[in-house]
Amino acid sequence: MKMENQSVILPKCRKKKKRNGGYEKVKILIINTQSVNHSNATGVTLRSILRGKPSEEILELYMQPCVRAADALPIRSVQLGFWECPVRTLANRFNRAGTETSVSVENPGKSSFKKRMKSRLIMTIDFEKVFLTKKIRRLVNEFAPDCVYTLGNSIDAMKYACKLADYCGVHILPHFMDNWQESHRYGSEKYPTHCKTTQKWLKQMYEKAVCGLSISEKKATGYEERWHIRHFALMNAVDVGQYYCGQKKENERILVYAGGLHLNRYKSLLEIARCVDRLNRGMKSSSDEGYKLEIYTDSKSKALYEGQFAPFQCVSFREYVKHDQIRTVYERASILVHIETFDPEYRNFILYSLSTKISEYLATGLPILLYAPEEIFVSEYLKCNNAAAVVSDEETLSEALKKLMSDPSYRAELGSKAEKLAREKHDKAIALMVFDQAVDCACK
Repeated sequence: MKMENQSVILPKCRKKKKRNGGYEKVKILIINTQSVNHSNATGVTLRSILRGKPSEEILELYMQPCVRAADALPIRSVQLGFWECPVRTLANRFNRAGTETSVSVENPGKSSFKKRMKSRLIMTIDFEKVFLTKKIRRLVNEFAPDCVYTLGNSIDAMKYACKLADYCGVHILPHFMDNWQESHRYGSEKYPTHCKTTQKWLKQMYEKAVCGLSISEKKATGYEERWHIRHFALMNAVDVGQYYCGQKKENERILVYAGGLHLNRYKSLLEIARCVDRLNRGMKSSSDEGYKLEIYTDSKSKALYEGQFAPFQCVSFREYVKHDQIRTVYERASILVHIETFDPEYRNFILYSLSTKISEYLATGLPILLYAPEEIFVSEYLKCNNAAAVVSDEETLSEALKKLMSDPSYRAELGSKAEKLAREKHDKAIALMVFDQAVDCACK
């Protein structure tokens, strides 16, 4: 597709000697709400990409307190404080784990009134003024960045990215890991002022960009049509060899789900539990215990949703496992389960997304059961590549489970194709190559 020229700020940073078509020692200034080294799914994805970059080529600024991951990168990270973002800093003091932003997940256990009040309070943080203090200017001057990288998932993060880009005279490289641009989280009719302000800063951020990153080819194409600049498709990456588990013995019957239950995902998992329980009760042998569904999730999700699964003897909730030990969870599985929400409220948010867990699941070489709306990207992607049993309604779900449970050759075929896809599209070396191409583009 032919891209239109845009009026953008040309970088005033020092010229660098080119090497093999790229820039030598390109320095990346990262600004996000949460740190790259934060112990969450986004952090896992970003660390897998940035681990291939020399630490001296990265400087990170972030806004929320960081729960440091065990596999944290040895990069220089600086949390912005009261003088840079005063409202967020004050809010952070009331929540040690870090204050949510307008893209954060609402707690389904709270009343609608409390959810509305919480949303409004969270949104006030996004309207704050942010400041490029003498301390930050000195830090940035010493580092001399060649581009500003951001996920842009809050208004104050976009504001700060724009300030940094203007001050340094460099382009912004935006990276979109979900579809917040068009989702209800920023486009809700309930909060028109917030929506308008978000779109204003999104537009300003794009005016300082010459390219972007997105999590799928489908989303990249959509954003190119909207913004008329190139978007590189950067799928979540893993060390494929690190996760490989291989096929399990025929008599091992454990379905494993590892991940969060927010965005009403728990409802999808309830339907799977119901189907497994029904299939187990229909088994001829009374001595056959049937299949078990093990759910590995965080303590908050466990407290909120475990009671919903109490009627099903086949289900057991397990303790949260740190990411550096997650392979031990996958090794227990005969079938890996992934779910997405069917709730229309969140449909646009997940439309183009590809969960961090998908790359890991594919790399295990185990059969995958995906239960998700058929029109979202992850369903299309796995179905097109025959890398999972993809289902989108409860009737088809029962049939898919029956086939997975009774056909070892089918499970082996799915696992083999999944691992092949992981090596071709989700290996960290491929992700780093795409990331470097986008950075080189942003530095032009």
